Amino acid sequence: MFILNPEEIKNKVGFKKKVSNYLESHGVPLLAIKGDIHYYRDTDLLNDVLKSSPIWVKWAKKFA
Repeated sequence: MFILNPEEIKNKVGFKKKVSNYLESHGVPLLAIKGDIHYYRDTDLLNDVLKSSPIWVKWAKKFA
């Protein structure tokens, strides 16, 4: 189940499918999907996974 109106939610970060697959495989729960963007809550878990992630994932957050 996903949130249908993610634009109303503050404190979220959006990523494309490739980064989303990486985040989900590392236990970060998905918040919503809108088009080809997958949204996640900007939490400590997300930031911890991003800190230990490969460089291509870190760059994705920088430009998100």
